[in-house]
Amino acid sequence: MTITLHLKPDVQSRVAAQAAASGLPVDAFVERIIEEFATATQIADPTLALFARWDAEDATDDPAEIAARNREWEDLEASLKAHRLWFREPVE
Repeated sequence: MTITLHLKPDVQSRVAAQAAASGLPVDAFVERIIEEFATATQIADPTLALFARWDAEDATDDPAEIAARNREWEDLEASLKAHRLWFREPVE
C-alpha cells in the first residue's frame, strides 16, 4: 500500500532527524511508527502495550547485535548463578 502524507515543514524536519538518529530511511522509520501504533492500539492492557513498544524498538536482525545480546544475557545469568540470586537447585 502506498500512502502520501502532507506534513508541516517543522514536523517533516523532526521526523527526518529522528529517522536519521535511528539509522533508518524516513519511509522505514514512519512504517515502524505506524506498526508500533497499530500494535499498541490492539492491546488493551497499557503494560502489555508498553512491552510491545519496547519489543518493536529493540527489534533487530543484525547478527552481530543478536550475538552481543546473547553474550550479555549469558554473562548476567552466570553472575546471578554465581551469587545464587536467581538459580537454585530443585528441592526434593
